[in-house]
Amino acid sequence: MSYPITQEYLSGNAFSWQLSKIQDKNFQVKLIATIEIDKVCKINSICNKFEGTVHNKIVLIDAVSEHSAVITGSFNFTWAAQHKNAENILIVRRNIPLASQYASNWERHRQDATPYAK
Repeated sequence: MSYPITQEYLSGNAFSWQLSKIQDKNFQVKLIATIEIDKVCKINSICNKFEGTVHNKIVLIDAVSEHSAVITGSFNFTWAAQHKNAENILIVRRNIPLASQYASNWERHRQDATPYAK
């Protein structure tokens, strides 16, 4: 998660955010510091149980409301993505059927995931 997004989240100005993410199985070995940041930020981080890479980048906002939004693409919400890389991003607003499909896909992956090993 980018520094500005993290700062906004931690400031308390964010309206009832519930943050969750699924990382690759090998991620916990490579980036223990990020896992610790997730704990501080109260991000529910879980780990997929598959050997392959989960390469989805999705932000899902209020999937079942008229204010729904799906944000997806190659963009990683990092400084490099914003300033150096050739990235793409797609934002779809107010499309509850599409947001609901993304939410169902997320839930299916969440059910197959496990907590990070301590």
